[in-house]
Amino acid sequence: MDMMLKAKEDIKRRLEYLKTCTIANGKGVTRLPFSEEARKAAEYLKKEMEQAGLEAYIDMVGNVRGFLPAEEPDSQVIMMGSHYDTVKEGGEYDGIAGVVCAIQVADFMKRSGKKRKYALEIVAFNDEEGMMFGSGCLGSKALTGQIDQDYITNLTDENGISIREWMIKWGSDPDKIEELKLNLENIRAFFEIHIEQGPVLDTTKQEIGIVNCIVGLLRCMVTVEGRADHAGTTPMHMRKDAIEIASKTISKLDEFALEEQNGSVATCGFIRAYPNAMNVIASKCEFTMDIRSPKDISIENMKEKAVDLLEYHTDKVGASYKFDTKLRQKPVYMNQRLIDMLKEKCEKHQYQYREMTSGAAHDAMVFADKVDTVMVFVPSKDGRSHCPQEYSSYADLAKATQIVFETICDMMNEE
Repeated sequence: MDMMLKAKEDIKRRLEYLKTCTIANGKGVTRLPFSEEARKAAEYLKKEMEQAGLEAYIDMVGNVRGFLPAEEPDSQVIMMGSHYDTVKEGGEYDGIAGVVCAIQVADFMKRSGKKRKYALEIVAFNDEEGMMFGSGCLGSKALTGQIDQDYITNLTDENGISIREWMIKWGSDPDKIEELKLNLENIRAFFEIHIEQGPVLDTTKQEIGIVNCIVGLLRCMVTVEGRADHAGTTPMHMRKDAIEIASKTISKLDEFALEEQNGSVATCGFIRAYPNAMNVIASKCEFTMDIRSPKDISIENMKEKAVDLLEYHTDKVGASYKFDTKLRQKPVYMNQRLIDMLKEKCEKHQYQYREMTSGAAHDAMVFADKVDTVMVFVPSKDGRSHCPQEYSSYADLAKATQIVFETICDMMNEE
């Protein structure tokens, strides 16, 4: 069978099954870390890796890992993968499309009989999205040694259940989490295929995006503490209204981002008020700030402006605030040699491509400052993502699979 036709058919088959690994009666796909839906998907991915000729297993944080050995023992490893968890009511392609493409690369490598100077490891990462614990990239951080006992004990879901407790429910021993850390000097390169999640490639009718930078990210929870009082009898000048204070910061986030003039963005995507009653002045308001930029200084600028506003308005009425950083990631840059190799493959097959920045966080960013790393994007129809309308064509995913496979084959022949 033609390589591209097989890739499209296998990618479609796997994604058609994996979209069923979701909560019942839900919109889109909801597959949260350590859930029964995640277990179902992980077991299926393990089976698919084994059928592709890999030695596969599920590790203690829920990563699904498949290994194809090199011809020589103790050789370096080329890693490839993406994540299999989703946001709530998300799409069928975010993360998981890159996982099935990685399995396809391994399948082609095994079938080709080509020389393998390096081993190949495929990873389906758990908890990249951070939906439950607010941080994200749990699986990739565990493999790069960025997770310790404090981390898994202190980060909890909305019900106060920690990562440690979820690991125990999963059947793992959290006391051994440090054992997951890889010898990163043994990793030759890391590849990740992913849908773009934005409109650029779809608008320009280009088939491939080659990522040169993943923006930096600050994700935090801000808690404003005011005082609950009667909404009708408390004069305006005597209020400590937590919602009013929070809103004065939230309403300025767009201005802070635009002032940086470099593609920076800032978002409040979650707000919760207490006691959340129509006729009661809010005693507390929690909200998130998600700040991203290709320039680290811009992230700090936006954060400082938000903090200055919070300090001013809380001091003015005698309220207080707490700033809890959930995730802080500096901008990371992809390996230029790998970028050039992928561009060469695009030109060989006459695929329309562009170099571009990723505005979203990915597991690749966790590896990029430690290992030669590169990402490949495929178009997202109408730029939609993190929603049921998310769609990327199997043909484009097959093209991304092809250029990565051929690039890895070239690496296998390195002197």
